[in-house]
Amino acid sequence: MLSVRRAERHGAARRLVIGPLTGLITAGALAGCVSRALPSEPFSPIAVRLSGDSVEILYTDCRPVGVERAWIVRPDPKDTVIKETDPVMWEQTFNPPSTATSFLAVPLDAGTEYAAFLRLNNGTAPHASFRPSSLVGGRVSFQGKYLSSEEFARRSSCSSPSS
Repeated sequence: MLSVRRAERHGAARRLVIGPLTGLITAGALAGCVSRALPSEPFSPIAVRLSGDSVEILYTDCRPVGVERAWIVRPDPKDTVIKETDPVMWEQTFNPPSTATSFLAVPLDAGTEYAAFLRLNNGTAPHASFRPSSLVGGRVSFQGKYLSSEEFARRSSCSSPSS
């Protein structure tokens, strides 16, 4: 089991991932070397925005690797962690791994909080929490914040959002 320290976002506790992530956690990570086991943390190379009525997951890494799986879960609002047993609302798998950097999901309930994940073929699984109602007006969930399209473009040098 991975236990990750809570991060604060706008005064509210941010959901964390707990549970085994295949091939991701080593004995060193369990001993407190999480940053080495998760090379994309704390700035996960993942963003979420709306594309029409649907949610779009963006892979923003400057040196992208193959994407094996993209998925969205609906965490239990009573929990403070995201669990492997939380319901999967959308999922797409790729064999061989995809080189795409954008994954169009489905429309989701605007007022519900979700978490988007990418499983990469380098063993990492970056994620981003988001609420669709917070993505209206071209806003993008990136690095734990909701940004304007312009701010997102500035902060993610490798992606070029087109609203």
